[in-house]
Amino acid sequence: MEKKPWVVQYMYEIDRKKRKQILDEAISVEGLTPENELRQKIYEKRYDNYNGQDVDHFIAGWMGLYYLKGTTRNIFSKRKIEKTRAEILDNWQVPLTESYGEIGREVLYEELFNMTKVYFDLCRRDKGYNSVLLGLGKIKEDTLTGKIANDVFDVAYQTPADTELVEDFAVFTRAATDAFCSEYDSDRDTLMNQVRKFGSQDK
Repeated sequence: MEKKPWVVQYMYEIDRKKRKQILDEAISVEGLTPENELRQKIYEKRYDNYNGQDVDHFIAGWMGLYYLKGTTRNIFSKRKIEKTRAEILDNWQVPLTESYGEIGREVLYEELFNMTKVYFDLCRRDKGYNSVLLGLGKIKEDTLTGKIANDVFDVAYQTPADTELVEDFAVFTRAATDAFCSEYDSDRDTLMNQVRKFGSQDK
């Protein structure tokens, strides 16, 4: 189903204050529909401020998956995986979204799409991430895109498979893939070639 223009704008906007304005204006027009009620609840739980520092709990969830990178499920790693899984699902408000059924899954998708866009922006602005050795200069744009594609593949495909959490993070995998392809449309194969190769290995 095609999304309303303001919902698309809300998905793509990475500034939290501007997102709040978009959502408030939509609620003033449409009222507190179930979708808008959930968006409002997620907004209030996603964004925080500790000691003057802005906190994004959805990005914390992304980093939780990154923490599991290289971990495979076995008797020794099971506790670590399950603990981190619970923390990620809590950061992403999955129990809350599940209580809204299909509406909840779609709103969660929108928010995870936005979170992935925020991650891209953080990567581009991080001097350590987008610079060559010892920060002596910026890496080329295609190299940066490839590095981001590798991150998306690792956290959205490889890590869920290694930890046997594919089903738990299926909505995230779809959202992260779509976010990358929309952000880097002309370079989408940088990610999708990895995905196709990965899928062929499972057959």
